Amino acid sequence: MIMIAVSLIYIPLIIAVLLFLLRGKIVNNCTRCVLSTLACIIMTVPALYYYANNMTTLCEILVRAPYVGPLILWITPVSAFMILVSGVVASAVSVFSLSYMEHRCEELHISTELSTYYGLYVLYIQGLLGMLYSRNLILMFIFLELAAITSFLLILFYGYGNRYRVALLYLVWSQMASLLVLCGILLIHVWTGTFLIEHVTAIYDTTSIIALSLILVGLLIKMGTFLVHFWLPWAHAEAPSPVSAILSPVHIGVAGYVLMEITHTFYVPIMKAMSPYLMTYGIVTMIYGGMMALSERDIKRFLAYSSISHMGSMLICISMCNYIGEAALVLVFVAHALAKSLLFMFSGFCISRLGFRDFENLFGLYDVYRPLSVAGIIGFISLSGVFNIGLLSKIYLTFAIADEVMLVQYPWKIGLISIYILSIMITIAYCFYAMRRLYFGVARHIHRVRPVYSMDVPIIVLALLTIVLMFPPVAHIAIGKIILYNFVKVFGR
Repeated sequence: MIMIAVSLIYIPLIIAVLLFLLRGKIVNNCTRCVLSTLACIIMTVPALYYYANNMTTLCEILVRAPYVGPLILWITPVSAFMILVSGVVASAVSVFSLSYMEHRCEELHISTELSTYYGLYVLYIQGLLGMLYSRNLILMFIFLELAAITSFLLILFYGYGNRYRVALLYLVWSQMASLLVLCGILLIHVWTGTFLIEHVTAIYDTTSIIALSLILVGLLIKMGTFLVHFWLPWAHAEAPSPVSAILSPVHIGVAGYVLMEITHTFYVPIMKAMSPYLMTYGIVTMIYGGMMALSERDIKRFLAYSSISHMGSMLICISMCNYIGEAALVLVFVAHALAKSLLFMFSGFCISRLGFRDFENLFGLYDVYRPLSVAGIIGFISLSGVFNIGLLSKIYLTFAIADEVMLVQYPWKIGLISIYILSIMITIAYCFYAMRRLYFGVARHIHRVRPVYSMDVPIIVLALLTIVLMFPPVAHIAIGKIILYNFVKVFGR
């Protein structure tokens, strides 16, 4: 069976090459959009097959490489739901990009032909989903670099402001993080003799500790957590909105998944010892991101700082080496991916069709364009964790923290719970404050606009998904399997 390789690598790669080659009047941008969207859908087919056949895991050997070992693609209960949601988000953003990127190219006074954009976009999504599919750490790193380089080029070619400076800032931080991760992976091979994600019984020594430190710092940079986040507000705010809609919720979220996969496989005893400190760091990241979001006037920078806050939530899940933490991470990722991608696309609507990106000028949006305003409100409600899939993610996150703190003798138990409650309150506050600044009141600077369905429909679809996915039968499809099969249970003991 070669289904995963064909769906993830061969067909998307062929489509990307076609997109780069089919220039001029050979095909129009609608055809390019269809090809890109088709590639995103095809990359999720193995996950659909996995669920349709009620499998525990799905593995496939791509090739056996000298010194590296078998390059294995696989699907687990932890990654399957993330693959599906990432594919849905990528498909929606691909459709949204059609009108938005034509408008952006006109602003840049360049050709409105989107061959380069869609070709890079397909490769970018391939890199992100490839990390979720990879069992070999070297293959995972190759996909990590593919995502980093293509996202850099998308910011460089189509970004806002001083896009060359922002793209360079993003590239420097990204490559520094990638180098740390690569060095850590090589040291894992020195320690274990394998690049595969599997059970390790070796004694922890200096080499293994250094490997963990390098990977931890590198992937925390990729996630944009507190003190190593300096690149994130610039890159996410100045990237074109479709790229921001992938870069913010999916890209940094996948980095969090990779960190969990490695630490919950190779380093469970060490992670259990570090849990109080990583959990505290995650909560501090949540509070910092939330406070900075409250002070922002620019909608895209507001959403960027909100992403920092949600990476704090994912770090909390990673710090707990149990199935509840892994289930909470999947739900936090899904809730954040759907809500944040639709809100970044909504910001793209504001920029391209209303001409503003600051809260002051966008005041009164509800009376100007109600369909997207309602979708945006649903997105903010889900992001806050008050309702929709966001509520389910907050419930699991809170249960995970309560279970960990109550069962383990934490040195600062009361303080930890207190600052976690504070972080939740700040999250709710900045989401509802943003809704107040955007939607309610009399519009002063904006006027009614006509629908553009290629931009409106993807936003509305994602808003509806945040509601549909909160129902227990749907959530149980993902969570039920994680309880039976998770990285800590299968590999980490």
